[in-house]
Amino acid sequence: QSTGNGKKEVTGANVLVAIFGEKDSHAVYYLHQQGVTRLDVVNFIAHGIKKGEPPEPAKAENQAEGEEGGGGERNEKASPLEQFTQNLNQAARDGKIDPLIGRHYEVERTIQILCRRRKNNPLLVGEAGVGKTAIAEGLAWRITQNDVPEILAEAVVYSLDMGALLAGTKYRGDFEQRLKGVLKS
Repeated sequence: QSTGNGKKEVTGANVLVAIFGEKDSHAVYYLHQQGVTRLDVVNFIAHGIKKGEPPEPAKAENQAEGEEGGGGERNEKASPLEQFTQNLNQAARDGKIDPLIGRHYEVERTIQILCRRRKNNPLLVGEAGVGKTAIAEGLAWRITQNDVPEILAEAVVYSLDMGALLAGTKYRGDFEQRLKGVLKS
């Protein structure tokens, strides 16, 4: 299976597809009992498409045109924004974010930059664990406490989950398509 795809290493996904080559095995029997076919497995591995589900780029285009997923299944999230981000303002309202201590200057500076007319994109850069996310959470907490200038009173802070955004993006353009979907939402 993996040599047919031009790969040098064998993954669990390759083994699962190869199992379907043994038609009389118990594994294939049980998979068929659950309604899983070789095509379903290959489609899921290659494209992340589940059985009976339209391809993801088409789904993202429909939602970008204004269909907010009102008629979808309950367990699927309505938009790419909900699927790949966390609303930090809502987390602060729910008490999941504590007030930020010792980072008053950094949060103030972030607020100043956001209030500018031009060049108003703060960029938090640093090693893992230095507190970049804490500063963003502190900003969200201050917004929910109405401790920001009027121009930021209605602002919403989102935390983008890059791992979820990258997961399953096997083909060229998948990541860009997902990122565009998040930005349009």
